[in-house]
Amino acid sequence: MSDKKQSAGRPLVSDAPLTPAQRVKRSREKAKAQAKQIRIDAGRCTDDVESATTTALLAGLVLRIGWLEKDMDDADVMDGLRSASGRIMAELRKRYQIEP
Repeated sequence: MSDKKQSAGRPLVSDAPLTPAQRVKRSREKAKAQAKQIRIDAGRCTDDVESATTTALLAGLVLRIGWLEKDMDDADVMDGLRSASGRIMAELRKRYQIEP
């Protein structure tokens, strides 16, 4: 670090600008962290459908549809997945005023 006077706000990372490879690496790490958080939110979105973000609801719906497509033998699990998917779709219809 140099002897530059640091202003309020974001701290200095380094004196040298990022190389293209470093920029790509940081961008990928950020994208992976965001995807991981969306997966976590998607798993929890049926706990409180009304307060979940739209992104979490859509990711949760995609996740549950993917599980439904696996054609599991357990009827209780399938019914739970259908029920959760229905709650998610009902919330999305309500939010965006989509008629069934």
